[in-house]
Amino acid sequence: MTGKLAGRRCLVTGGSRGLGRAIALAFAREGGDVAFTYRAREDAARDTEEAIAAFGHRVLTFRGNVADAAHAREVAAQMKADWGGIDVLVNNAGITEVLPIAMIDEDEWDAVIDSHVKGAYLFSRAALKSMIRQKSGSILSI
Repeated sequence: MTGKLAGRRCLVTGGSRGLGRAIALAFAREGGDVAFTYRAREDAARDTEEAIAAFGHRVLTFRGNVADAAHAREVAAQMKADWGGIDVLVNNAGITEVLPIAMIDEDEWDAVIDSHVKGAYLFSRAALKSMIRQKSGSILSI
C-alpha cells in the first residue's frame, strides 16, 4: 500500500457530495480507508462509496444526522469494531440557508448551528476516545 495515508482509517462527515466527497476521494487516492457520513442523498452516497472502493480500499458509509449524539457514538463504535479505530476525522458536514439573516427562521438557524458546531463537537468527542488510546490522530474541522 502506498500514499501519504496508507493504512490510515479516515472519517469524513458529510462525505457524499461536494467538498466532503472530494476529501474522501483524495484520502482514498492517498491510500486511506475511508468512512463517511451523509444525511439524505442515498444515490450520492452510493456513488461516492463505489468511487472509494475503486481505489481498492475499505469503505464504510453511515446515514444520519451529525447533530445526533447517538449517531456519532455509533459511527465511532462501528469503526472501532470493523477497523480498530479512527486516525483522521474531517468535520465537514454542514447545511446552509442562503438567505439574509433577517429572513432565516430561528429553527432554521438552530439547524445550521447544530450541524456545523454541535456535529463537529460530537464527532470530535467520539473520535478522540480512539485517538487518545492510540496516542495519535488528526482532526480537521471545516
